[in-house]
Amino acid sequence: RLSTWRDDYSKGLLESGLLHWLSQLPVIATVGDALVVHGGLSSYVLDYVAKHATSHDISIVKALDELVHRPFHTFWDTLLDPQSKATITGPNVIDKMPQNVLTAIELMGDIVTYRGYFKQGGDREIQYILDTLNNDNGGGSYRHSDTMHRIAVGHTPQDFATEFYNGRLLANDSSLSRTFRAFGNLYCPVKGSVRMRDIKEQSGCNHIHNQVCEGSISHLYRTSSSDSWPEHVVHIHSRVQQHADDEVSKTNKEEL
Repeated sequence: RLSTWRDDYSKGLLESGLLHWLSQLPVIATVGDALVVHGGLSSYVLDYVAKHATSHDISIVKALDELVHRPFHTFWDTLLDPQSKATITGPNVIDKMPQNVLTAIELMGDIVTYRGYFKQGGDREIQYILDTLNNDNGGGSYRHSDTMHRIAVGHTPQDFATEFYNGRLLANDSSLSRTFRAFGNLYCPVKGSVRMRDIKEQSGCNHIHNQVCEGSISHLYRTSSSDSWPEHVVHIHSRVQQHADDEVSKTNKEEL
């Protein structure tokens, strides 16, 4: 059943046009004073990209574009062009990838799955990443308009959107999915089609998920482009958490 789901999922991505849209998005972006990336930019990948930038006398951002974004986007543009002779031979199967695309995918794989910021020494690595990017003179031709003060990531789930290292790391994956909170990455039926109790318990699918989403979101704003970005984001809790907070607040007031 899992292979069938994967095939149908891949077909849906292609036929809906969602695959083409996703293939044109950057794997890393700068928004405000934040470096936004799904998993994380490791010091290993940054050093690799920085070495390419130095050897070509270009900025790290441009080197990242040359090594990752450009070959990846060009490859998908060609592959998804109806007039192209390139072929997709089946779900999740693509033939004859050029070496620069293979390199781009390898780098992207690290960038979208990296979780090193949450391990010991993560605070030092984040500071190294920010310092390196902020001090990048781009071969004399590039400079960030805003100094980056934080890295915003997903991929590593928390109960709620959480700041670490005095706001330098913002973990945005707050496990909003009801089924993920209940089952993690297990492929569990939502409406109890696994009927036998012992099978449920052995499979890890014996939990009951909530009827509404939990978690939280965060936003960062300033009133004018001339203002500095605030040091900390504003967290907005889901209805479930907000209700819990309201109950705690109500109890505290009653006790007073």
